[in-house]
Amino acid sequence: GKKSKMAASRTIFHAIGALLLLCLSAAAVGARRVADSPKGLGGAIIAVANLTGTPGASGRAVFNWYNERGSVNVTLKGSLTNITMSHIQWHNKTLGNPIMAGIIPRMVSWMPKMLDPPVSYTKSYTFNATFDTRYLAMITRGMTAKTFLSLLEQGNLVVIVYTTDQPWGALQGPLICKADCKSHTGY
Repeated sequence: GKKSKMAASRTIFHAIGALLLLCLSAAAVGARRVADSPKGLGGAIIAVANLTGTPGASGRAVFNWYNERGSVNVTLKGSLTNITMSHIQWHNKTLGNPIMAGIIPRMVSWMPKMLDPPVSYTKSYTFNATFDTRYLAMITRGMTAKTFLSLLEQGNLVVIVYTTDQPWGALQGPLICKADCKSHTGY
């Protein structure tokens, strides 16, 4: 009678609660997955670099190329002291690993500049830059968008963060294309 109806109600209540908890946890996992995947406009080329090299610090750079313009957003975690500069470099020892694009500070010629004063952070630090094909040609004579994107597709472009104590690079990682460096359909 009454006890069996209450037991049935309690079972239904627990089942609904378990289902709700399952839905919420699936939504949280889905939200994390979306947050971890880079965003871009339809037709953009997207690449990601995971930056490593210094204990207690790490980073992630997301590169986006769309309509003859590039942008890169770098987020560092942990802590670094006295960051002097960051740039995208062509990994080619024969040519001296030339700089392709300054991220911070922005380069106004082929000659790299340093932050003055250097920047230190704990927890997180984010910076970004945008550039176009004219900027690429100014930094590296004769550089075209086609050549730059070909180097990207080959995995030869590296994001590097420098500090006063690590002038050869505190954090670095190769830019790896999503969707084989082809324009994706957007998000």
